[in-house]
Amino acid sequence: MPGIHSARTLAAHAPLYIPFIREIFMYSDCVSADRKVADRVLEDPRKLSVILYPGGESEQLMTMQNRERVHVKDRLGFVKMAIHHGTPIVPIYIFGTSEIWHTFHWFYSLRKWICKKFRVALPLFTGRWMIPLVPNPVRLTAVAGPPIEVPHLAHPSSEEVHKWHKVYTEALVALFDRHKVELGYGDRHLELH
Repeated sequence: MPGIHSARTLAAHAPLYIPFIREIFMYSDCVSADRKVADRVLEDPRKLSVILYPGGESEQLMTMQNRERVHVKDRLGFVKMAIHHGTPIVPIYIFGTSEIWHTFHWFYSLRKWICKKFRVALPLFTGRWMIPLVPNPVRLTAVAGPPIEVPHLAHPSSEEVHKWHKVYTEALVALFDRHKVELGYGDRHLELH
């Protein structure tokens, strides 16, 4: 994207305590998704971008093959943070992610409770040939919409946050609809949860 020279990806906090996984995360410029860490990245004089996955652990649990689902309806923090820093929000959708794994919803309520309580996702999945950790051979295509310029407000009101969240979700759905046919997903619609 024009003007983006370097970025940091916000990652779940728990894996940063696991040896080897922590090193992989750090090597790939991941930082904790903690709000204070994200604020420091956005305040960095180098004007770093922040890459985040608004659906987080909850979206990992609700992923289902042959359905395009995002957990974004109650995810307002990233919009509030963007307004606080006056940082544009760029909607991005990656086609193919729901086809990488065969997912199972056994013990979903229990796993959802664990996710909510401990902020750790425990997805049940297999991949190619029903082997865990061997992904299905799927083409992934990322599409990005134009940046959404938000106002710079030190203390955005709830109404302001909800207004720009609606702008973001509408832009995300429009982005999905604009590209779904050409990328082979014409029979699907984007489900917002």
